[in-house]
Order: sequence, then structure tokens, then C-alpha cells
Amino acid sequence: WFPGLVAAALAAILAALLWALLLPGDTTPQEVAEPEPAPAPTLPAATQAPSYTLITSAPGFELSPTLSPDASMVAYAASLSGRRGTAILVQTTGPSTPRQLTRPGITEADRNPEWSPDGRQIAFIRAGPDERCRIVVMAASGAGARSVGDCERSASQVFAWTPDGHGLLFASARTPEGNTGIRRLDLDSGRWEVLEYTRSPSDIDTLPRVSPDGEWIVFARNAQLGGLWRIPVDGGVAEPLTSGSLEIRGWDWLDAGNVVFAGRAGARGRLYRLELATGVMTDVGIEDAHSPAVSRTARKLAFVQRHPQFGIYAIDRAGGVVPGGGGPADVSTLGETVDRGASAEIPGRPAEQVFASSGRDMLPSIAPDGRQLVFASDRSGSYRLWWGELGSPGSLRLIEGVDPQARRLPEWSPDSRKVMLVGLDPSGQPGVYEVVAASGQVVQLPVPVDEPTQALYLPDPGRVLVGTREADGTRDLVLFERNETADWRELARLPDVAHTRVDATRERILFTRQSGDGLWQAGLDLAPASVGVVEPSLPTRARQRMWDVDREGRIAYIDQGPYCRTRLSYIGDGPLEAPRCLGLGRLPSASGFSIDPSGEVLYLPMAVRDGADIGFLSLPEPLAVQERRATHPHN
Repeated sequence: WFPGLVAAALAAILAALLWALLLPGDTTPQEVAEPEPAPAPTLPAATQAPSYTLITSAPGFELSPTLSPDASMVAYAASLSGRRGTAILVQTTGPSTPRQLTRPGITEADRNPEWSPDGRQIAFIRAGPDERCRIVVMAASGAGARSVGDCERSASQVFAWTPDGHGLLFASARTPEGNTGIRRLDLDSGRWEVLEYTRSPSDIDTLPRVSPDGEWIVFARNAQLGGLWRIPVDGGVAEPLTSGSLEIRGWDWLDAGNVVFAGRAGARGRLYRLELATGVMTDVGIEDAHSPAVSRTARKLAFVQRHPQFGIYAIDRAGGVVPGGGGPADVSTLGETVDRGASAEIPGRPAEQVFASSGRDMLPSIAPDGRQLVFASDRSGSYRLWWGELGSPGSLRLIEGVDPQARRLPEWSPDSRKVMLVGLDPSGQPGVYEVVAASGQVVQLPVPVDEPTQALYLPDPGRVLVGTREADGTRDLVLFERNETADWRELARLPDVAHTRVDATRERILFTRQSGDGLWQAGLDLAPASVGVVEPSLPTRARQRMWDVDREGRIAYIDQGPYCRTRLSYIGDGPLEAPRCLGLGRLPSASGFSIDPSGEVLYLPMAVRDGADIGFLSLPEPLAVQERRATHPHN
């Protein structure tokens, strides 16, 4: 151990070096060998956190920070005691008492504030209980709020001001012909303009922001499993800025050549800096962070820091509730009163937390035999795969040899002997792995795709379904003939597939699409003639993994309702039942859940402890530092 004084000096030196990671580095291209194929997304190794301050600490959630141009003030959306929705609050950028700027109606929520470039106005979204929402602009003091346009709740509601302060940039919108491109709302005329640039109708482009020099618009394409792209400010050819699949959870400009973005690393979100000229990414050192907001003038950064703990609950679908109450879901419309006290009194059978820990337990997959559960957890310090027998806590064991991706549930074979999942190898390349449940033996399967996203067994043991992300960002579902001694042979392919489940009882697959809302079906052979719509509007794209099908053909769907944060509904062409509230005050993980063979028990990850605060830090002055490339892979 070093003496305290030396340790402090070393810590200061390390902090200075870590600050430098946020600044432009040496942009001279480095000499490289013959280029290799595009790699899977590798995020840089974690570094020590820089010094920052949490400037909010109220119970609940403070979200979507936006800084005034001089960074003296921060506005954000916050949950309030006694209501489900959020309102816009403002405070100084120090630990201080906030002031409430907006007062939405009982079934409304005010979200996503954005400070104007001149600091005089704040724009935000006011969402009601239906599919419509309004775009509102008010003075920074909260006075003079006025509606400047309508928006769709099915589309991303995150937007940005144009540099002249006369317009707002919005994400793609869904139309009968497909998704539009990025849209610009002119605040003087109220007219919408759709930018013309290269894109596919299935692409969803979100989080657009104009560069500080006014030349480019950078945006996230297919943000849940995509990356950052850019186009000239008036449209044109779109070009990727990142390779492979990244889950983008917000970003902002540091300067004309660098951005800071939030990306998933295992079960946690972290902040990274991306140098646009080279594509080099460096870790900022802040864990559990998303939604960064920058004041370039004052060189300040605000962000959301969320510390959730998720547990897996076994919930009886007919009468189970998680601790905190539950019961029939409130499906009231705008303007109706809600008796929240009566709802909290409704009894139910308490749900059981399975293999409880102090970590984040996610991606539960129950075996067809109803006895075995595999899931992902960071309870050991890193995000790993675990197996256990229900009712036997001592059976729980870590599965060595596979690094699970934090996006897809592992899939069981029909005989409950094996598990298939997408994981990462030591170099960060994704692959399809098979685990023998009894022994924990792990084998990487020779699937001939560059970037698998999901893998599923079929009733025919000689066939396997594999989801893929193609080089252009599109996502397909491929049917392979499995061969133990030779290359796998592709038999069929479906385009525009986001998430898939096998409905063996009806000899079909069910899937959501990357390009929009709804549920689709196809035969087990993926024949084009078998493709059809099961449910036109659900699941929503934001909840494309929050559904499953049981042996009776019931399609369970988890979403939210007024005063119910976790609501169970049944959708599609299977048996339908009235919605139920599984948890009045608990949020589920959006990564998915599974249903046991009887169809009577759901294994659902839900927040044991949750909340979010706003962090704030000063950015360093520009320094000439040498960049280092990422060497350690993360999900």
C-alpha cells in the first residue's frame, strides 16, 4: 500500500488523465494493416470515474436533463408524489430546491424538456393517455406555454432545437407507407418538413441534433440495436459513424468533432466519447448513466444516473401481485377520476422473488419441464449466465465460458436439456452458444452469420432460427439446417424481424418488426405466403420484447396503464382476458420475460429498488492527448 499522500497524488493524476478522455485527441490517422471485416461493437474498457455531483436527490425519478446555455440552470422531467406522470422542474446546477414549471393534468405527463439556443425558451412534450401528444413551448420562467404542434406517442418524442431557434428536429414518424425520415417543425409557420436522405423504409432514425458548425445532423439509427449516423444538414447521403450494434441511450455534442453518448455495457449503461474523424471510442468513467446533455459554452455536462436493482418474480397470472399491491388494471380515459386508494387495497397472492440477490437479475428463461431457470445477473460482479432448479436455492450455479448479451433471453430446447443464446467471445465478437444444462458444458455453434442477435430451437431438432443484423443495419430472421459436421445451410429468410418466439402448439412463429408496432406470424418454414398480421398495433416498438406465448396460445403482453407501472394484457388471436395490474409502483425490465409450461406463472424481472438522479460535472479545457483504442469488449 502507498502512503496516503502518494495515493492522493496518483489519484489526482489519474483523474486528470480521465478528464482528457473527453477531449479531442490526436486526429492523425494511424497506419493499419489490410482492413478486416466490420467488427462487432466493442465498447472501451471501464475507467475510474471523474469527479461529479448529484444535484438532485428526491425520491423517484429525475430524467431528461437540459442545460441553459450558460449552464447556470438545469431543467428536467421529474416524478411527483401522488401522481404517476412527470412534470418539468428547473433549478440551479448545484444541490438546491427545484421549482415546478409545468402542471400537467391528472392523466398527462410532461417530458423531454429542451432549452432553446438563446436560453429564453424551453420546449417539451405533453403526453396524454391516448396515442396523441402535444409539443409545447414556454418561456424559461414557465410563463406563456403554447402548443406548437402535435406528435405521436408511438414515435420517439426526443427532439432538438435547430441552431437558429426557429425550428425543432424530430425523429422518424410511422406512416402507412413505412417510416419517414427525420422531420423539421418550423415554429413560425407550424409546417413539418421531412428531410430527404438515403434510408430504408424500415429504418427508424431518432435523437437528431445539428452539429455546432451547422454542417451535419447526427442521429441514432435503430437505437435499440443500431448506432450513430450522420447526414448533411439539408439531407443527402447517410453514413455510419459507429460499427456493429450499439444500444444508444442518449447523446450530445462535445464540439464539432466529438460526441458523448450513453451505451449499454452488460447490464449497465455508461458514458463514452466518440471521435467522429477516427471512430475511436473512450470510456468516460461514469456507470449507470444515460441521457447526457452538454453546455459547450460553459463546458459542463449533465446526465441521468440510475441505480436499479432488478429481481426475478414468479407471478401467478390470475391473481399474483408483486409487493406493493395490484389488482384489476385501471383503463380509464382522459378526464375520468381514479380511485388509487381502492386499487391499492385489492388483494392478491404475493409473488415470489426467485434466487434473490443484491444484483441485477434479468433475462429469465424457464425450461419446458417447468423446473429449471436460466437467467443473466451481475451478482458475481460481472454480467454472467446462471442456472438453477426452482425450489432449490442451493442448486444455483454460474455457467462459465459464455458472456451473455444483455438483450435477448436464452432459449431452451424442447426436451429441456440444452440452452441456446447469443454471447460474446473474448475478442468481443458475437456468436451463438449452446449450453448443456446438466453439466454446464458450453459450445460455440458454427452459425454462418457475422452478427447474430437471437437463436431459437424449433420442434424439428435439425432446424434452428437465427436473428441477424446485416451490414446495412437491417435485421433478418434466418432458418438454418443444422449440421454437426458441415456448414449450416440457409433454408429461408424473413426481412425486418426484431424479436421472435416459437408457438409450437400452432406450428408457427410470432415476431415483431424493426420498422414499427404490431405482431406478425409465419409458418415454421418461413414461407412468404404464411406471413400475416396477428395484432396491428401491439406490441409497440418500444416494448418489442415484452411479450411471450404459452402452450394454450395466449399471447401475454406487459405494458403500463394509468397508475399501474406493470400491467398484464393478452393480445392477438389467442384467448383474451381483462388486463391486470401486477405492480402499482414497480417498473419491469424491458428486456423480456417468460411463461412456464402451464401458462399460469410469469417469470418477470421487476425493480426491487429504483430511482434516478441528475449528475453534473465540469469538462476540462482542451488538451493535446493521445487517444487509445478500445481493447476490452462489452455488450
